[in-house]
Amino acid sequence: MLLIGKYYRLRIELLQQWIAIGICFYCLIEFANSTVLRNLFSQYMSSWASMKSEVDRVNELWNTVYITASCITIGNWCFLLRKPLPETAKQEVLLPAEIYQELSPEINLRLRTFNERLLEMLKP
Repeated sequence: MLLIGKYYRLRIELLQQWIAIGICFYCLIEFANSTVLRNLFSQYMSSWASMKSEVDRVNELWNTVYITASCITIGNWCFLLRKPLPETAKQEVLLPAEIYQELSPEINLRLRTFNERLLEMLKP
């Protein structure tokens, strides 16, 4: 959201930026928790039956990390949304239709270019 907004020079208000950052933080912690760190520890535990207590201890640690990240993210959102949202800005004056007709092909070209870049990134 933030990268696309920056690329297209869209105005994203501070509240939406902080919410997006909170979602990103939560996803990064969840990714690290569920894949990277857990897999690192499970590699070293070859005999699961004899290391049941260690596995349980590691699971408790991962649950603590998950709950902490959730609490931080939800706390961040609660803090940001504690006040009513400000009124939206006054409606901006629109440009004449001729200008939009001139800009429309340029915008379509940029969107097509952006789509091609995304497709290139998805190629194996």
